[in-house]
Amino acid sequence: MKVEVSPDMQFYNLLEGYPYNPTVALCEYIDNALQAAKNANILKKSSKLKVELNFFNKDKISYITIRDFGVGISSDDIQRAFKPAYRPNTQSLNEFGIGMKAASLWFGRKWELVSYPKGEENSLTISFDLDELISNNSSEIEVTSEPKLNNEDGVIITLKELRREFTAGSVETIYRELQEIYQIFIQREEVLELKCKFNGTALIGLNGDTLRFTPEVEVLDYPVTVLHKTKPYSIGDSKKWFQEIDFEFEGRNVTGFLLALKTASQTSNPGLRLFRFKRLIRGSSHQPYRPINLVGTPNKHAPSRVYGEIHLDGQSISTHKSNFQFDEAFFLDTLSKQPGIQELIDQAENYRAKEAEKGGIKNFKNENDYFAFIKKKVKPTLGTTGTTGTTGTTGTTGTTGTTGTTGTTGTTGT
Repeated sequence: MKVEVSPDMQFYNLLEGYPYNPTVALCEYIDNALQAAKNANILKKSSKLKVELNFFNKDKISYITIRDFGVGISSDDIQRAFKPAYRPNTQSLNEFGIGMKAASLWFGRKWELVSYPKGEENSLTISFDLDELISNNSSEIEVTSEPKLNNEDGVIITLKELRREFTAGSVETIYRELQEIYQIFIQREEVLELKCKFNGTALIGLNGDTLRFTPEVEVLDYPVTVLHKTKPYSIGDSKKWFQEIDFEFEGRNVTGFLLALKTASQTSNPGLRLFRFKRLIRGSSHQPYRPINLVGTPNKHAPSRVYGEIHLDGQSISTHKSNFQFDEAFFLDTLSKQPGIQELIDQAENYRAKEAEKGGIKNFKNENDYFAFIKKKVKPTLGTTGTTGTTGTTGTTGTTGTTGTTGTTGTTGT
């Protein structure tokens, strides 16, 4: 049995320059495994999908293996899996049909796939060597089939002759970033178990409170705060600053929430997290997303206090799934106009934690009381000092009448 991997084999050379980084490239394999498990209806808390990454770099030998214990690639689907740009009919985690091929060639020009299809007796092995295919002017690869040695299902992909070196530190960073990208699957829904090794040593994974990527969310509970000449005042009763969102943007539903954190942080708050089919696309611990058009410049208070999770399922995305393709400014403007959003951002900007904790923010029962107080604090500046001149008492704009104290020039107060 052979599989067709055309188009022109030179096309694959272009994939080496795909705009990946190691984390984003590895996401392609995890996306495939998750979507296959979801399609087979086995992505459940009671039967977690296990994915294992193994990086080896020692004695001038380097390779990466990605092992998922999912449903595998069936003999009927193996041709589709190797056909570049074959796209399924529906949007999903693996909708572009090029991820596995592009990612594999980004890492190196030689790789191997072994599939253990669920419900089938034989495993399928395919070895992809781009240089050999080009040299032989071939666009077909032999598929080797042999009986399974055990009952385990899934896929093993081995990336060989890597063009990039990995250290323990870089692998730890990659692992942490991957866990953050798939945090909903790992931590909240508990349907994915992601493990990683470097030279055979297991790295610490997301386990309870070992690593947490959502900030310890304590929502700000405080009255509306306003500023007068940089001094904060509060109005009315205390309220929790949490706002759900649900609106349509470019024909797709957008859901989620924004909130104001009780404790602001420039380091632990990722800002706005943008998800697509539960996979994090933008807004991470190492690259926070705090759009100036929405929350203001970094020297303001709001960027470190506003946190949000926004789900943008079905929105247009780049083929490497790192960026949304819509007009960002238009999206942020639409978001800011949703009920309660601008008020929440204003509160995040005006609230002053130190003064509030010390009880130093004066509270007013309502806006009328606040404005009455502010009106009293504003000192008149016109017609108050022209009465001391001999004729300046008739002045109406006494700002010049202050010279009338000499009794000779007070007439200028008119």
